[in-house]
Amino acid sequence: MLRVLKNWSLQHNISLILPKIGYQTSKGILPNVDLFYFSSYEQDDTEIKNVFRLLTSYFVRIIRSILISPKQHPDIIITASHLLYDIIPAIIIRRRYKSKLVVYNHGVWRPYRSYNEGLRSNLMLLNEKLSLFLCKRSADIVFAINAETRDFLVHKGFNASKITLMRNGIEHELIESVRAGPKKYEASFCGRLVKRKGIYDLLDIWNDVMKHFPEGKLVIIGKGEELNDLRKAIDKYGLEKNIVLTGYAPDKEKISFFKSSKVFVYPSYEESWGITVTEAMACGLPVVCYNLSAFNFLSLGIVKLDIGNKKLMADSIINLLRDDNQRVELGQSAKIESKKLDWEEISKDELGVVTTLLKN
Repeated sequence: MLRVLKNWSLQHNISLILPKIGYQTSKGILPNVDLFYFSSYEQDDTEIKNVFRLLTSYFVRIIRSILISPKQHPDIIITASHLLYDIIPAIIIRRRYKSKLVVYNHGVWRPYRSYNEGLRSNLMLLNEKLSLFLCKRSADIVFAINAETRDFLVHKGFNASKITLMRNGIEHELIESVRAGPKKYEASFCGRLVKRKGIYDLLDIWNDVMKHFPEGKLVIIGKGEELNDLRKAIDKYGLEKNIVLTGYAPDKEKISFFKSSKVFVYPSYEESWGITVTEAMACGLPVVCYNLSAFNFLSLGIVKLDIGNKKLMADSIINLLRDDNQRVELGQSAKIESKKLDWEEISKDELGVVTTLLKN
């Protein structure tokens, strides 16, 4: 969202309302935009499982964001997501100023059957249902992350003419600015440390890889509520010397880890797009992942396997590590494939949809 608005701000006046936690990041990307931020309780990764504190945090965000008024009368209100903590303030501000409403939908949430998340899972589903109900009644345009999401929304009664497919881009200049170092790691993974990302599959997969590459190292980049449990599981498997947990890594550091790896492994069970997958491809890494519909737009430089088949994923990684020529060739194809994801073009296309709405 910030990256698209960066391009839009060259032609239009934009105001951003956001919680304080996102202020510095937003200021760095959008230096010439009016930023209104508010303090709210920010849960850390250990507290995010506490449903009461999570709900309290989002309730406070909704109330405080409603109380902020932009300096100018807005023609369009844009939400970064379709969920309640974004859509409720947007609808209220929209009605206050009689503006148009554009909603970005980065994928509908669905409970993953392998992981019973109890009360939190049910609350997320309730959030989803209420959010979709409000979006259907209020949104003038919905940008859907992929065809599956678009079809789901139409099935739920959304007007198909109001739905436009969106894309995510890649910061190619940033990636090219990071120098490639020695290959310290046989593979890398990057993503939020939650169960549906397949983080525990990684342990079984890497255990099999080590039968052929006993010194092989896997670097796991990211943070999330499963960090402590994942660290314990790594110790239980006896993989602490072969799996490196970095925690959160800033963009340049993340890219450096990618370029220090030979393969990118991504056993996620649920994905709406997979930005880290495309970033790894832009770094020249072949990707080994489960065959999700979210990856249908990618065809070169990526190995898609049956969902949940950890043995096949381990074998694919082993084959790539054994065959340098195949790995390099696949990595070059991945880099070529990533070139079609350009922020400039994406921003231009989406701005065209929004300005057409205003003209109409």
